[in-house]
Amino acid sequence: MISAAPILDTPRLRLRQFRESDFEAYAELCADPEVMKYLGSEPWNRTDSWRHLAAMLGHWQLRGFGLYAVEVRETGQFAGRVGFIQPEGWPGFEVGWTLARPMWGNGYATEAARACLEHALGPMQQQRVISLIHPDNHASRKVAERIGETLSGHTELPGVDVPVQVYAASATAPSPSTQDDLPSCATIEQTMDALYRSISGPAGPRDWPAERYIFHPDARLMRTGMGADGRPWIKPMTVEGYIQDATVALAEVDFYEIEIARRIDRFGNVAQVRSVYEARHHPDDTNPERRGVNVVHLYHDGERWWIVNLLWDNERAGLSIPEPWLANPDR
Repeated sequence: MISAAPILDTPRLRLRQFRESDFEAYAELCADPEVMKYLGSEPWNRTDSWRHLAAMLGHWQLRGFGLYAVEVRETGQFAGRVGFIQPEGWPGFEVGWTLARPMWGNGYATEAARACLEHALGPMQQQRVISLIHPDNHASRKVAERIGETLSGHTELPGVDVPVQVYAASATAPSPSTQDDLPSCATIEQTMDALYRSISGPAGPRDWPAERYIFHPDARLMRTGMGADGRPWIKPMTVEGYIQDATVALAEVDFYEIEIARRIDRFGNVAQVRSVYEARHHPDDTNPERRGVNVVHLYHDGERWWIVNLLWDNERAGLSIPEPWLANPDR
């Protein structure tokens, strides 16, 4: 283990080991209710802040990595903390960030977090890095997306039972590097288009980061059909379960799912889409392998749409898509 944190410099920031002289500024950060709002804790008193500062230094001693003090290089001003978190019982190797409120709005969190993520996936040779973020902390979620993490699930903060979303980046399956690389889910139409793009392509991996971004962490995908015994069946899957199945199924198969008709019904924050599709081996095939219907339920969180449920069935003997459904009122 190492006792001193290696310094990481970015164009505007220096990430260095905490020292005793940081305490006053750190105690002020931890006493700010707006800073602590989504961290699973009430504002801390000076004793709590001192204990946490000591715990951060101890994390470096025990693990060989930990949280940095963030310093503005031009002024030497303390800006916050950022770095690596993995105490006992933690769900993974985390990159986390917390900045003092006067530092908000300058892009410092993104700059510092990106440097840590690159260090973790590069010199530290971590295969997967996560960030645990409260669902209502929209600013922090945007930081995660900007540095290349994508939404991959949900959990609770150990010890405090606070629900959080799990954003992740992988060394073996890199995520988009900027928010612009992720699909837009601002409208139902954009979300549906992104759904079909994410699963379509030549044999091999699909755009799984986009797939994870489209679906809500609690979403379910459910395939249904008719068994050889004439009885209906259904297979519910989580997003990760579907990705595992599809990765195997599409490893050596060119597959394109092309939407040919769409109907949207919306009420407030919820919407239902009936989407008719053709499965093809090439986008221009005139004789599709099969046709089917996706029934998609979506939720709007005030900023974007999430797919929360996807249920589908295919045509088969005795079951054809009704002609009125092939009309295209919303596409």
